[in-house]
Amino acid sequence: MLAGAAVALTGVAAGCAGNGDVPANCRLSHEVVDSSDDYGDPRESYEYGELSDEAKQVVDAALENGSHSTTADDLGGEPPEFRYWDTTTLYAVTRDGETYYLLTYSGEGCEN
Repeated sequence: MLAGAAVALTGVAAGCAGNGDVPANCRLSHEVVDSSDDYGDPRESYEYGELSDEAKQVVDAALENGSHSTTADDLGGEPPEFRYWDTTTLYAVTRDGETYYLLTYSGEGCEN
């Protein structure tokens, strides 16, 4: 379904400051996109196997469903690989030889 697509992870935070500062009820959303063309260069690129369990959970769910929304509390913590700022951030994840782009962003409950 997503063959040849790339996974980019972009973070938008409504007042969140980065890793560790996200309130437990902050909505963390993740969306698979076909290309990074509209989002710029990825902040970081990762091999799937090197991701934390929290990051693997959101990548798996986003790949399966096209998008995924959760909270840091649901995950047991914010994925340490990803930043959730007030601007978007793009990440690339390579899994089983394919690179995917996933946009990440935050929403409700993220105000400090």
